[in-house]
Amino acid sequence: MEIRWLEDFMALARTRHFSRAAELQHVSQPTFSRRIKLLEEAMGATLINRQTLPLSLTPAGEAFVELCERVTRDVRDTRDRIHDLEAEASARISVGSTQGLFSHFYQQWAQKVGLAERLQLNLKATNWVGEQFLDALDNGECDLVLCYWHQDLPWGERLDPQRYEFISLAREFLVPVSVADETGQPRYSLPGSTEQPVPLIAYHPRGFCNQRLRRT
Repeated sequence: MEIRWLEDFMALARTRHFSRAAELQHVSQPTFSRRIKLLEEAMGATLINRQTLPLSLTPAGEAFVELCERVTRDVRDTRDRIHDLEAEASARISVGSTQGLFSHFYQQWAQKVGLAERLQLNLKATNWVGEQFLDALDNGECDLVLCYWHQDLPWGERLDPQRYEFISLAREFLVPVSVADETGQPRYSLPGSTEQPVPLIAYHPRGFCNQRLRRT
């Protein structure tokens, strides 16, 4: 059953005339009559009394036209709501953020600057690393990127001021931290040696922070 069949039936219920209803629905009378017949077959009941002039609704038709009005009204309201949601979503700024910055910086910063309602996080961004954030800007997957940055990045030349605007929001310092031994002293010390390398939790090899550590 199609929504337009319900609209056809409401037009017929108003006009009580196949030709006028077909004209209102911008279809030929044969097409209109066929759709009304299909509607009756789908409902398993005769909805129109064709033996009266003007046409009249059967008891089943009287009940059905009320349902048609409710359904079409709900569909119309839902369509309007979806349109509003789409318009609202298109007005938002799509943001790509690293997992670390999203976890401890993004939300507090967005609230502080009054942009929380205008920003929408691209959830796929939490799986991106390094240069993939710039790829996302280039292909339109996001409008704004929140990431770490430093001059030694191998792809740093891609951040062309002629193409992108960018600002520094804050600075962070990477500090090596070691688990303590029984005396409360660091169990490991830098730089380690070839024979006894220092075990560490590393950043992704293509990530922003790993590029900085490799040059430290």
